[in-house]
Amino acid sequence: FFFFFFFYFVFVIGLLLYLQHVVDMFFFFIGGWRQTSSSISPKTPTSLCQSWLVCLVPSLSLDVRLHSMVRFLNGDGSGAKGGAAWGLPLSPDGTPIASTSSNIPITLIASTANRPDRIIGTHFIHPVAIVKSVEVVPGMLTHAEVAAETHRLIHLMGKRSSLVRDVPGMVNNRLTMVFINEAIHALEQRVSSRDEIDIIMRESLMMQKGPLALADLMGLDHVLFTLQALYNETKDVKFRPPHLLKQHVRAGLLGFKTGQGFYIYDAVD
Repeated sequence: FFFFFFFYFVFVIGLLLYLQHVVDMFFFFIGGWRQTSSSISPKTPTSLCQSWLVCLVPSLSLDVRLHSMVRFLNGDGSGAKGGAAWGLPLSPDGTPIASTSSNIPITLIASTANRPDRIIGTHFIHPVAIVKSVEVVPGMLTHAEVAAETHRLIHLMGKRSSLVRDVPGMVNNRLTMVFINEAIHALEQRVSSRDEIDIIMRESLMMQKGPLALADLMGLDHVLFTLQALYNETKDVKFRPPHLLKQHVRAGLLGFKTGQGFYIYDAVD
């Protein structure tokens, strides 16, 4: 009976997680759902219950409770001092909390918690329903047991976990943002046209989308926010956002979700 209940519980939770990803993808493609730095101030504390799954099942604790919990931090992490006064609450049994941030150092986030050894990073790469890889990022004080349990939970979700050091951008953002940033710089400097830049990179690297179309899909405001966070943290010029990107965001041309970015799309309701 115990094993039946356990597998039933895991099945239900897995189904809910899958449905969450399906809903995420639906709203991601119709636009307007994903909250970015332009629609919510990162300085304002918000509910840790960002995921409807955690709201629906608040007692969920398959060893690690996944929360999006860093909205109160500035893009460069400078809001951590304010966050320390607020604090990151842990459950009474010390259930670890995983941040989904891909920009702010996990060690910095952990510094705002009363149990920094229970904080870990889990970067689910978008589109979450399609990409199986998850970056697992322990902070400097994260306990090894927490990292092991996080890997186990991710495998239960049917995904693949990769251990990554706590460095700005980790692997995915560190490489993807440079790729997109250089493409925007090339467009700004008129090295080639929008279409030719995407065609060359798509065909040479056997990608489904070129860097400019990919930026549109991700949301240009999200791309700008991420580049600014990486540049503020590293001071590396390869992350410095181009003026053309800033102008698009200022004009509200954010990509697919607004109907226009580097490309023009059909009307998005």
